[in-house]
Amino acid sequence: MLVEDPLSLDRIRSVLTRLEDTIIFSLIERAQFAHNPRIYQRGVFQELKDLGFDGSWLEWFLKETETFHAKARRYTSPDEYPFTADLPKPVLPPLSFPKILYPNKVNVNPSILSFYTRAIVPRITRRATLALATLKRANGIIGDDEFEDDGNYGSAANIDVEVVQSISKRVHYGKFVSESKFVDNPAAFIPHIQNRNRPALEALITKPEVEKKLLLRLQKKAATYAQDIALDTDTTIKGDGKVNGTGKIDVDGVVDLYESYIIPLTKEVEVEYLLHRLDGLSEEDIEKLRIDFAMPPKELNRHQLSSKLSYSQNTPAFLQKLKNRIAGVPDEEDEYDEEWENDGSGRPPIPRRPAIPQRPDDDPGSADESEGDEKPQVVVLREGKHLTAFQAENIRRKEKGLAPLADPAAASKTEAAPDASASKDESRASTKAESTGLSFSSSSKGKSKASNNKRKAVGDLEDLIDARKAANAPTKKKAKKEKKTLLSFGDDA
Repeated sequence: MLVEDPLSLDRIRSVLTRLEDTIIFSLIERAQFAHNPRIYQRGVFQELKDLGFDGSWLEWFLKETETFHAKARRYTSPDEYPFTADLPKPVLPPLSFPKILYPNKVNVNPSILSFYTRAIVPRITRRATLALATLKRANGIIGDDEFEDDGNYGSAANIDVEVVQSISKRVHYGKFVSESKFVDNPAAFIPHIQNRNRPALEALITKPEVEKKLLLRLQKKAATYAQDIALDTDTTIKGDGKVNGTGKIDVDGVVDLYESYIIPLTKEVEVEYLLHRLDGLSEEDIEKLRIDFAMPPKELNRHQLSSKLSYSQNTPAFLQKLKNRIAGVPDEEDEYDEEWENDGSGRPPIPRRPAIPQRPDDDPGSADESEGDEKPQVVVLREGKHLTAFQAENIRRKEKGLAPLADPAAASKTEAAPDASASKDESRASTKAESTGLSFSSSSKGKSKASNNKRKAVGDLEDLIDARKAANAPTKKKAKKEKKTLLSFGDDA
């Protein structure tokens, strides 16, 4: 349920400061009525006796008010303490509060009710009581009926309930102060708790300079809130805290309430809470508290973080330069550092990145090592139909009007030509020897020269033509091939 750390001293001070305002404003409201001492006396109202209640009017008012508040689970909160016992259970389901305070039964509400009704109320209502007596005397009312009673029992008791409940919360909040200081340094408190040394415990929790500042702040607040502010009057506060004009409350009475009652009673609550802080703990548990504090903490808790952290503002360099330009302030040129550079983010300088080395213009290095690696590889799938890389390059040169390149394989073919001619002559000789034998083939290619000449004699012109073709077969030219073009994936393989 609690967002902040409930044991943070900053949060505790904030709560106590707000309670100061609540108490001062409630006292100002109560000061407008007379003392009305009858409402604090037991057995005075017959109406309450008829209801079976023997207490005072204020006690009955507290009982009825706290009965209703208890049903709304007000007193399940660890910082609320009722003045009435035997209250009903809450109607709403209880809230899940964290376990902040050590279990205890410290409750000083009877003391609060006693000093409030006997010392505080008569002082803050003195001005209203005197004004009431003057009015009564003017109307012929004198004697015992002259003072103190204005008959506003309900209004006065209603404000009294608000005041005593606020004072009760302020006083019992000392338990949070004690717990916070005990958790921060248990070893300092444990010996005095075991020895029941009240003065030593009170010395550990008391800071005189803080109390002095509190009383000065309270005096200024009461003097400010007590003013009757008007446009045509001067209601400034003097150096001694007095109001230069008519105030609605006795400022010194408010300060005395804190100095003589609230602060001393709060210390009593704090010391009494500490005296019961080790109840139910074994010697091992107590020793563990000592050891845990003696050892260095692994990490700071939320209370330590909230009390020791401080904000440090660092303006980034680029933002500072922008502000300087807007303000017309010239930028200060930073000295160049070869090893460190400032990136403008406000962080410490970082190592400067070394320059990228550049290759001299006259040093090609390894730039030509990969020359030609990206050229396509030409694969000839069918000899005579597909172009080689050399043929494709010559076609490109021809289209550009350049002279064709010399075929590197032409020389090797030329050297191999005589050997090819000799092998062809041997092939012809063997063919002639085979053709002299008897042949039943009707093919014109297998006939000898004698057969062809015989046909020539009978005047068979067709056979003569065939014979001539057969005789000239070795030197016969091949049919002209189609013009070769660049390799196309549309051609047949």
